[in-house]
Amino acid sequence: MSFPSDADSDLLSLVFATTPGAITVSRMRDGVYVAVNHGFCELSGYSQDEVIGRSAIQLDIWYDADERRRFVEKLMRDGVQRNALCRFRRKSGEVFYGHMSARLFDRNGEPHLFAVTQDIAEIVYAQEQAEISEARLRGLVAHIPHGVRELDLSGVILLENPAHARLFGYAPGELVGRRALDLLVDPVQAEAVEQEIFGADQTADTPGAGSYTADMRHKDGRIINVRVDWSVQRSPHGPPTVISVLTDLTAAVRAEAERRRTVDELTRSNAELERYAYIAAHDLREPIRTVTSYAQLLRRRLQLAGVLEGETAELFGYLETGARRMSDVVDDLLAYSRLQTEAQSFGPVDLAAVLGAVQSSLARTIMETGAELEVEPLPVVTADEPQMLQLFQNLVTNALRYQPHRPGHVPLVRISAARRGAGWCFAVADNGIGIEEQYFERIFKLFQRLHGQRDYPGTGVGLAICRRIAERHGGTITVDSRPGDGTTFQVWLPDEPPSGAGEPASE
Repeated sequence: MSFPSDADSDLLSLVFATTPGAITVSRMRDGVYVAVNHGFCELSGYSQDEVIGRSAIQLDIWYDADERRRFVEKLMRDGVQRNALCRFRRKSGEVFYGHMSARLFDRNGEPHLFAVTQDIAEIVYAQEQAEISEARLRGLVAHIPHGVRELDLSGVILLENPAHARLFGYAPGELVGRRALDLLVDPVQAEAVEQEIFGADQTADTPGAGSYTADMRHKDGRIINVRVDWSVQRSPHGPPTVISVLTDLTAAVRAEAERRRTVDELTRSNAELERYAYIAAHDLREPIRTVTSYAQLLRRRLQLAGVLEGETAELFGYLETGARRMSDVVDDLLAYSRLQTEAQSFGPVDLAAVLGAVQSSLARTIMETGAELEVEPLPVVTADEPQMLQLFQNLVTNALRYQPHRPGHVPLVRISAARRGAGWCFAVADNGIGIEEQYFERIFKLFQRLHGQRDYPGTGVGLAICRRIAERHGGTITVDSRPGDGTTFQVWLPDEPPSGAGEPASE
């Protein structure tokens, strides 16, 4: 490497050789390089022999001739250039960015240029990637359906995406410069939110984030319900800001309010219907008793008179059977309505004891039919005890009732329990006549029966009662059956019934 000889040549040669940047010395009159260091060779891809004696123009090192012209003009005007951003071309043709600083100096009475260039390719690449990421982020924010805004620590909107402007009925950017909390309807809530977000020391290192829901005012004056999720963003390049994401809950809030109104109306309507059914059924009991009593009295008198025979006796049989059936329907309807009007608080219920009571109450039927009951160990559950008794009595009664009328047939009923999820599943299985799958849902509806009174008497209320009891306890009841292969009813009850389900009936 050649270098001008003077008293400090050794020191200058050492600096020239060890400086990591690209250093060049060139004549101003023709731009020919008279000295270059190793850093320049590494950066440009040329050897010293390829460079010394040739100019930058000859080597085509400058990527943009206009950049070179502007660089030289400023250098000639000021005598110095500092950190000018320039683009250069390597020997391979690859373009790279550099920060170039240069100064004119006189050597042997002739102007020369001393230049140092730092490779900033990595810095430029990082900046380009940051710009690409920022552009992508801005594009994403611009197109997401939620409102996004940036606030300074005084609550003034610095930036907003189009969805934020649309949320409040403004043109994009129209809300920039306004205080965000001025959009809140309730000034007391606005003050509380301001204290929570901006009252704290948001310049500290502790993270700040939260959310709130508020009624806000649209540009047209209507009220909208909005959820705001906010967080404080800190940067070493500026003061903290608050980024907020806004979600319009207006439609959801209105739908929920409408749903609650509908539920309340249905609840009131159902309660009125239950009261009506209870009153109607209760009031019907006395006339039915009167009809039954007078029919029995009339039967005895006609029997004493010797005229109760033939068609007359048959008609009286129809009358008494109809009265008894009507009485059964009224009793079951009362039982159905009492599920709500006479509901008890939930508490520990020993189902083994409940099944013992069921067996006792059905002892006569069990004895008459020769039925066999197999009861496996049963747990203690949280439930309404009278309703548990009614549930299992109805299921066991059905299992005993719907049996084939076949000589030698022995009814078999098996009651078992097993854990299923967060609750117990109870099965009442029989070897009866079975049910076709198409009727699995129908049998749980009020007054729905699959058989005539002559073959299998009943009112069509028992299974509706069972479903209502299961649902009140937060459970379910299902059926699995095939004609001729028996039926299994499965009742699932949760360990923890839903909140409010175990409250007793109001007075």
